[in-house]
Amino acid sequence: PHESLIQQGIDPHPGPSAPESARVEAINISHLANNWRFISERDATFMGIGEHSLLPHELSLQRSKAMESGWATLGTTLDPELKHNTGGVAGVVKTPRKMCKLTALDPGFRKLLESGRANLLAVGLGLTVPVVVITIYGWTGGRNSETARARTNCLLEAAMRECQAQPDGPCIILGDLN
Repeated sequence: PHESLIQQGIDPHPGPSAPESARVEAINISHLANNWRFISERDATFMGIGEHSLLPHELSLQRSKAMESGWATLGTTLDPELKHNTGGVAGVVKTPRKMCKLTALDPGFRKLLESGRANLLAVGLGLTVPVVVITIYGWTGGRNSETARARTNCLLEAAMRECQAQPDGPCIILGDLN
């Protein structure tokens, strides 16, 4: 297929600078507000952010700061299991593109949305239909902890079920599996 595209005069890897292209990234930023400059300077259309680490009022302030620099953000709550500010995932899109939160159709995934470990968005990436984007943040220590590994695997399985439950169209699952 690669040589066939070249023979037709089509660049097989147009990259993010191609007209009407979209670049999607997944980043664990550890703290969205503290690292906003790095995020805002990325050459991306959409970023799935793992571990935004912001309390609700901080997330609201970050939303305003993002708008000032040409970005929109939508984030989740922090991980309620932890006693410190960690977890929380967010979507960040370069304006004027739009995104909105979706209602989960899979019951298991709906429950995971409350964990601060998953986000479910519809994102306008220039196609004729919005793209369903699921950003996930897996449990830390999966290499050594069977429990963390199993929980992250369940998160991925639920995300795949959610993609299948959504109306036909593109779906992206991205994030930090830890």
